[in-house]
Amino acid sequence: MTPSSNSKHTPQTSGPATISALHLRDARDAHVVFEAVRQNILPLITRRLSANEREQLKSGNVFVWEEAEHKQGGLERWTDGRRWSQSRMRGDYLFYEEKIETTPEEKAAKAARRARRTLDPFSYQPTPTRQDRPSKPDGLTKQTYSTHVYTHPSEPRKWHIVAYFSGDDYTRLPVIEDYEFLRGLRVPDGIFSSPRGNPPRVGRAANGSDANYARSLASPFASQQLWEQLWQQLRRLTH
Repeated sequence: MTPSSNSKHTPQTSGPATISALHLRDARDAHVVFEAVRQNILPLITRRLSANEREQLKSGNVFVWEEAEHKQGGLERWTDGRRWSQSRMRGDYLFYEEKIETTPEEKAAKAARRARRTLDPFSYQPTPTRQDRPSKPDGLTKQTYSTHVYTHPSEPRKWHIVAYFSGDDYTRLPVIEDYEFLRGLRVPDGIFSSPRGNPPRVGRAANGSDANYARSLASPFASQQLWEQLWQQLRRLTH
């Protein structure tokens, strides 16, 4: 999907999202969005989503928010009102699969387990794990990345980026190069640093013209086959 001619030049925002339609491929993409937020080209999210806004989350939505205590003008954590799988690391990002919602019967069973645990704290009561829950049909995938922002000598600020997509929609969503106001941004050295210590995997300037190369990085699952091969090699060495 390619943005309209007008949205190529101006930020494409809708509702509370920092940008309403974008696919993030690597850390460099995240840093470009962070830089757009730092320059006030795109908005920083400073409040929780309302119940109505959570229901309207859609594929392509991207949010940048600052982690801080509420009294300091930030959010303590990101909440979207949905159930997610445990995280999986792929490339520079963590990915989560949306799970089906808790049924009234499950809520009642959870309340009963809590009551029994209160009466007998030492009794063993296995509880379902997130892996046991099936994925939600047509559910979203959540993609996250975090950075420290060094803008002045005091303590660095901690920003997070959260992106949502559904199925293989990422192959049709716009990328950085599709937006003129993003592809022309230069990210200064030393401003953004991943808390995990992972440097950006792509060292090209944000205004690189090789669109085919850029889109070749689009799949968040591109490294899955390599991981499987490494896992098989490790198993052969340990058996």
